[in-house]
Amino acid sequence: MGAFSCIILSSGAIPPFTFFSMATIPQINLNGTSYQALHDEYLEAHKSINKAIQAFASTTCNGRDFPSGWDDYYKARDERTEAFDKLREAQKYIEDVLVGISMQERD
Repeated sequence: MGAFSCIILSSGAIPPFTFFSMATIPQINLNGTSYQALHDEYLEAHKSINKAIQAFASTTCNGRDFPSGWDDYYKARDERTEAFDKLREAQKYIEDVLVGISMQERD
């Protein structure tokens, strides 16, 4: 299977558009976790990641804090960028799962 998966509703219906995601989406079913529980859990996770990103963005990364030289500052800046990228990757995963769950909402 490729890097992307296509969402297919558990009813077998074809969604109005094809949604590609890097996430494997839980399928709502009678024996599984309810739509509401999955939705609420992933929504809370999304809010938490947003708070983490905001908190991390407010931390300082300043060249003056690395008196041993610019090399250490540049290394720290690159590490910080990498850490931000990982948080954004986790955020995107949660968004993809949340959208996939939302597409399965039952009346």
